[in-house]
Amino acid sequence: MNIRSVYLSERKPVTMAITRITCRELARAVCGNDMSGTKSHVETMLRIVSSLRDKHSIYFNAVLKKVVECKDFTVIAEKVIADDIINWGRIATIYAFAAHMTTKDNQSEMIVLLSDFACSRLASWIETNGGGWTAFDQIFAQPESTESLIWKGLFAKMTFGVLAAVTYGFLRFIR
Repeated sequence: MNIRSVYLSERKPVTMAITRITCRELARAVCGNDMSGTKSHVETMLRIVSSLRDKHSIYFNAVLKKVVECKDFTVIAEKVIADDIINWGRIATIYAFAAHMTTKDNQSEMIVLLSDFACSRLASWIETNGGGWTAFDQIFAQPESTESLIWKGLFAKMTFGVLAAVTYGFLRFIR
């Protein structure tokens, strides 16, 4: 066993625990529970899931019409990764569809289904290829607001302007 495989085998339970917590917190948020004090990866996942549900609600509703029971979620999630290509986009899509299926009546069942699926089929990829939940936060970082970008640009231009004026004054002084 090499050092990387030992490290990953020690980290896998942590990733699985975080994966289960993320599933539980996502279901709680979808059902309208207070989400104060959640971890950053949960907030990131909630933001991504919300965006996916908004953009693809027609598709999710069409698939949902074919779903008879909650346990059908696993069949649909398996189809998302049927070609054995797993990435953060597909993981977020699976979480988004689970959120779309979740209601107050089936919340507990969906938490178990999503947690079991994520831990058995996704956690290994999250740890070895995805860089863990910290990488998820970095990849899907909250984009800066337009106002913030404008102020940063203005500040940079002002700084450059002041630096140019000081340099010009200094050059005039030494002549």
